[in-house]
Amino acid sequence: MPQSIYLDRIRDFYLAAPGVSLYGDHSGDAGGLSWQLSALRPEVNDKELELVFMLLDRLGRFEGKTSWLGQVSLDSADGRWRAGFSMGEFRMDYRPGGPLGPNPFTQDLAPGNHRLPTWVVSLEHNSEDWSLTAEYSETTIKARNYGPFINFEDNTTQAWYVQATRRLPAGWQAYLRYDALYLDKDDKNGSSFGKPLGLPDYSRYARDWVLGVRRDVGDLALFAEIHHVDGTAWLAQVDNPAAGMARKWNMLLMQAAWRF
Repeated sequence: MPQSIYLDRIRDFYLAAPGVSLYGDHSGDAGGLSWQLSALRPEVNDKELELVFMLLDRLGRFEGKTSWLGQVSLDSADGRWRAGFSMGEFRMDYRPGGPLGPNPFTQDLAPGNHRLPTWVVSLEHNSEDWSLTAEYSETTIKARNYGPFINFEDNTTQAWYVQATRRLPAGWQAYLRYDALYLDKDDKNGSSFGKPLGLPDYSRYARDWVLGVRRDVGDLALFAEIHHVDGTAWLAQVDNPAAGMARKWNMLLMQAAWRF
């Protein structure tokens, strides 16, 4: 999946959320409309999540609080156009696990909270041989009440991608995608953030060119992708210490999926 929007680094945060939902759909001559409204409590007891939102593996832990998410999608009757919009706010509180003190890097913080208002807009156009897809998202990180010795400034994460897919004979598809993630849209090159903390500028962004192919054979789908990435904002710090990461890197990915 495009890592700008569907970030594996904090995948559980977005996917594992017990709650309740109301949903509905309507089909007519002009097309289809579906919607969903959810109240949920995100799963946030994750070391990587602390590294993303707190910059360090803190002594305490996050606790998910009641959050909400609304989604609506539209499909044209001929299937050529699809559009979607999602909006919500994820909430979590921080519970200290150690002594408070004036040095936020060696002692714990006060019991604060994070609020993450977010939205995503999606658009897809399909023809007989082509699909063009684009998504754009922004999430604002609002951290409050962590004590007088540290000040988390609000910042907005910006993420987007565009993808062109070409359907070929004999069950083949080929696609080209450009994918961009900026952990602060007002500091896209990371220079304002990285220097005071001694982190590389490129840890705050990732820009990715992807060339991929897919082959469907009955219930089996085969995938292969080549990525050329500039920046490391995708990469989990738990597994990839910042000092050991290179700014530009490549990936070759292959997958076989069986539908049943």
